[in-house]
Amino acid sequence: MNQQRSSIRKIALWCAFSIFFCSIGFNLAEAYSDPDKTSGITAVTSPTNPKALDQVKITLTSKLYYLDVSTISWTLNGELKQRDVGAKTFTFNMGPTGNKTHIEAVIETQDGATIEKKISLEAGDVSLVWQADTYTPPTYLGKALASPKSKTTVMAFANFLDAAGNQIPSKDLVYTWKQNGNVLPNASGLGRQSLSYVTNPYNLKTIIGIEIKNPKTNTVIDREITIETKQPRIVFYEERPLSGTDYSRAVKDIFEVTSPMVSLRAEPFFFNQTDISRDLLSYSWSVDNNAIGSGNNNVINLQAPE
Repeated sequence: MNQQRSSIRKIALWCAFSIFFCSIGFNLAEAYSDPDKTSGITAVTSPTNPKALDQVKITLTSKLYYLDVSTISWTLNGELKQRDVGAKTFTFNMGPTGNKTHIEAVIETQDGATIEKKISLEAGDVSLVWQADTYTPPTYLGKALASPKSKTTVMAFANFLDAAGNQIPSKDLVYTWKQNGNVLPNASGLGRQSLSYVTNPYNLKTIIGIEIKNPKTNTVIDREITIETKQPRIVFYEERPLSGTDYSRAVKDIFEVTSPMVSLRAEPFFFNQTDISRDLLSYSWSVDNNAIGSGNNNVINLQAPE
């Protein structure tokens, strides 16, 4: 029997998206806000949102007092750590997740005034998980990618602990979502821990941001992730009479027909899952650049010429 090389190409007329999870986790601490404006001392943390066990630097500034000649004492969780003239900065390590770190600065000015500055930082954490509603074959072990106009859902899992060390339920937290820097008020609010959106066909990346607040302690954590948009693609697999689809090896564009009859399956990776489940995809087949048929069947039978 003669062997013939057949070039197989398939065009799907619909494209879109499926499901897989990509998880990104962060341990974050609340950004310190300085509500005490009457002391005339401002404290700024760096980084602004330190994560648990991070090294943090606090810097004091003032327009009322000359801090460079003032004696400044720093205590960490009640223990004196530093005392010196002009000690405007203090560096320490955050505690583990769920622990509060208490810092106090005592400023003794040259004219005899004493000012106390108290700072509390609480370490929380948040994990961001996203899934795209695009198709992948059942045995595929990789991630279903977001494609143009695909529905993508992002979940925020915050880890806030109360005074007893118990997890605070997500329904008691306030979520503020952002897409490409723009606040999404309709998707934000109490207990709104998930965000669903449709990818822009003209943007290759979407930046999703989240700010989560514990209203009981005013602790705030935030983070953002970038979700890339990929084009859907077609992958061919050989369909065997007894064992079914051979997903262990993809068929290349040039396929050698070595038996009287061969069946090939076209898998529409990252196309719209809803379109596939509703049988809305249309397939156009060609062999050696010759059209041989179209329809909603993604399997073709090839017969080797004699």
